[in-house]
Amino acid sequence: DIAARMEDLYERWQAAKTAWTVRALAHDEIEATFEAVPTPKQPVAPLPQAGKKAQEDYAEKMTAWARAVFEADRERTLHIIAAAVVRIESSRGVIEREDGGAPIVTADALRALRDRPHGDQWVGVIPSTKGQRIRGRLAEAVMAATEGDVAVPRPTSPGRSTSTRG
Repeated sequence: DIAARMEDLYERWQAAKTAWTVRALAHDEIEATFEAVPTPKQPVAPLPQAGKKAQEDYAEKMTAWARAVFEADRERTLHIIAAAVVRIESSRGVIEREDGGAPIVTADALRALRDRPHGDQWVGVIPSTKGQRIRGRLAEAVMAATEGDVAVPRPTSPGRSTSTRG
């Protein structure tokens, strides 16, 4: 009975698997996401002589601003991933993006995936502030493709050079 249940679970697991292929994004493509989802403006600090009430208001504004920056980063991440996905394979078939074609997954679809239980660990967030950790498998894959070292194709000699010219 246990072996039959294990086999059934394995078949269900295989049927639910998907493989996402992402590509590196150009700087202009990433900058376009900042136009689609602008970064909130930071509040201006009050002068030291402004008083305690002004300082408390500023602290509240800074807290709200930090939350707004985080939410903007989460939303921008959806647009970045949507631009980078070029292929999705599942048991239902393959969806592939044509060169220069429209994205095959939308930010709304990624948002729905992110908002499901444990979805944030798959979609994640790419922070706009340096020093913060990228979270989520898709976000990590896109940034690894974008920032990774790529070997530039170049001609090579099939053998050792015997030239004596220096």
